[in-house]
Amino acid sequence: MEIYKINDDLNCIEAKPQYFIVILSNKDNLDKCIKCKVAGFPETKSGMWAYLDINKGDYVSFYYNGKIINLYKIIDKFIPKAYAIGAIGADEEQKSTKEESRKEIKGKDSQYDPVPLGDCVEKWNAIKGKNYLIIRFPYRFNLELVASGEKVIFDKTVQRFGLNLIPRGGLQKSHVQLPLSVASKIFDCKVSPYITEKRCLSSDDFEALSKRWNVFYRKSTNLIKEEFFLQVLIKRILIFFPELCFTFNNNQEFEILSEQAVEGGEVDLVIRYNEEDKAFIEVKNHCLLKDFNNGNLNNFGRKACKQVSQYESLNKNSVTKCITGKTNNFENNSIFLRVRKLNQKDCDLVIEVNEDCNIKSISSKKLIVRRGTVKGNSIVKYLLCK
Repeated sequence: MEIYKINDDLNCIEAKPQYFIVILSNKDNLDKCIKCKVAGFPETKSGMWAYLDINKGDYVSFYYNGKIINLYKIIDKFIPKAYAIGAIGADEEQKSTKEESRKEIKGKDSQYDPVPLGDCVEKWNAIKGKNYLIIRFPYRFNLELVASGEKVIFDKTVQRFGLNLIPRGGLQKSHVQLPLSVASKIFDCKVSPYITEKRCLSSDDFEALSKRWNVFYRKSTNLIKEEFFLQVLIKRILIFFPELCFTFNNNQEFEILSEQAVEGGEVDLVIRYNEEDKAFIEVKNHCLLKDFNNGNLNNFGRKACKQVSQYESLNKNSVTKCITGKTNNFENNSIFLRVRKLNQKDCDLVIEVNEDCNIKSISSKKLIVRRGTVKGNSIVKYLLCK
């Protein structure tokens, strides 16, 4: 049996906003963020991840010195023209290659990011890395203040933030995600956990970062070959098509959280429904199946299953265990993603993405979901792009 889902409205849906804590370690930069209502992320892997993970319509707060500060809504995300790859004359301090940026920049202005914060004349302090590397902030978000206030992270309301801050990299992380309902509890304001934002399934930001990735890291522009890009891509697809893997009575109750600490470890993606953890997804930058039809796992797949089997929900509920990888063994190159239900003790689903498929295909006007069966009545689901 096949079921088709066709979306002709430019792939627009009513998506639930996400809530993120943006981590700052510099008080001067924090003051400038608050004054100019702008958030920014550095030209690093963590900064790129943040730019893809956080979207227009989401909510953010700042974190500094043990406190969560203010609540903002993101009204725009952008990379300034001065930071465009190949830009000439916009700002001579902006370097186009990683090697050039490693040269020590002398002079008073070298301590600042050269591009002002929107309409403000303020400039962020640059980060001075190893080997005189000057790290600046090209990934930017314009903000709208929703509520003012502070909350110390020892408060029970933000317990999940404290649990996630240290295990997943501490202050080296760019951001930490919390359930949207936590924003209302922190700031005692009417940020409904059911509010939705009109969004389109777009790959524009993926394409912009693929060019930068190729210049700064000298790697393939196929971002699916990088684990943290693969993670964001899986998250974005499931936000638009949760029915690929799960059944929810009310999609407004459904949200996906990136990189969460749980009992037994840290999970790449956590799916929550009705404020409860319902699924854990472990993302691996490998092929996980020997044979898709029979569901046989290879060594990477078995290791991923063992890892995800150790995780337990903070709420003590049973959850669906999923592992995600990639493959170049699709029968048809137009197939972008497929899900295999496994009869395995430690894993319920395997999600595979075709690493050779162009990311642009996910933003085509028609997306078709096909459902079928293979041996043992296991469920196979395909997302095809035409």
